Amino acid sequence: TTEKFELEYPCDSPTEPRWFLARATPLEHQQGGVVISHTNVTDRKRLVFDLAKLAATDPLTGVPNRRHFVDVAAAELERTKRFGTSTSVLMIDLDHFKSVNDTYGHATGDEALRSAAKACKSAVRKADLLARMGGEEFAALLPGTDMTSALAVAEKLRRAVASTAVCVEQNTCWLTTSIGVSQVSPDDKMIEEALSRADGALYRAKRSGRNCVIAANTD
Repeated sequence: TTEKFELEYPCDSPTEPRWFLARATPLEHQQGGVVISHTNVTDRKRLVFDLAKLAATDPLTGVPNRRHFVDVAAAELERTKRFGTSTSVLMIDLDHFKSVNDTYGHATGDEALRSAAKACKSAVRKADLLARMGGEEFAALLPGTDMTSALAVAEKLRRAVASTAVCVEQNTCWLTTSIGVSQVSPDDKMIEEALSRADGALYRAKRSGRNCVIAANTD
């Protein structure tokens, strides 16, 4: 062959993962001759991974962002359809968050978001995905979870947030959250349909006095 061949491959190391680029370059005018080289590209590969992580992460709270959540949830919807498994989603909104900013300032508001994200993350499994959707709104994807179990997770999450004190300088405030829960349906064409149902339940939770969990309508 006269074509150059390239392949990037990982290599185990006692200290850190390493990546190499293997090249096979045919020699001109020498039938069957080839030059094989291996180049350490670990730094470049690490930069690519770091940039991908940054693109998928909310910079304030450190949890995944909306774009990453929707991408992962869409893939989970396809698995749910294919294998008939149960998947649920939660829409989570901090109650009266505007008053936190207005009363205590934006520094306290930012710390409140970070504290809420940490509390929410502590209430879900490693297999679940918690993300900040924007502002004071979060979402959670619960693979392999039916409505009954999802409601239990949501209640655990609600309690975790309610027991978290936010302290900045001389300011201390307590947060509560309203949560809407929906089970992903095999009839959903897009994951946004399940999120919309959970969002509707979330607003009913707000109208019901906040600091509570409401299931989406199933009809």
